[in-house]
Amino acid sequence: GYIYIVRDPRDIIVSLKNFSGKEIDKTIDEFLFSKSLMISTNGAQELLSTWELNVQSWLNYNSVPRLIIKYEDLKLNPKETIINIKEFLNKIHRLNINLSDQDIDTIIENTNFNNLKKLEDIYGFDEATKYSKFFRSGKSNQWKDLLSNTQVKLIEKNLKLLMRYFNYI
Repeated sequence: GYIYIVRDPRDIIVSLKNFSGKEIDKTIDEFLFSKSLMISTNGAQELLSTWELNVQSWLNYNSVPRLIIKYEDLKLNPKETIINIKEFLNKIHRLNINLSDQDIDTIIENTNFNNLKKLEDIYGFDEATKYSKFFRSGKSNQWKDLLSNTQVKLIEKNLKLLMRYFNYI
């Protein structure tokens, strides 16, 4: 089984722009249309492809148990999300993970974005680039302040079905 976290593609554009150091329009073009986009992180080549192909590949891989989580739900309802993950793991692996409220609060604190950002400041993080730290902002809806109406319309037009599926539009 697998757990897949999906995020609003408009916010991914903002993160990817900062991560790559590329202009926003170039980032959008690659994000939407470059099916064989490769990036290099610490000498390893990684296929990024497009957001649409990435999401579709995971949605279509339904021959094993899966849990799909929206990044925005993880931020808004971390306790509920952790409980869903625990139940998913218990079910697919026949485990008996029991978490107290204190355990869940500890998980939330340890995986809090600001805590991860502090750890990156202290110890670094392999996936950071020369353009941006990996744990840069973590905020949702940044796109509202950074993307033009034309850019938003282009993204929404090309990703309409999946964005509707995940209630992003």
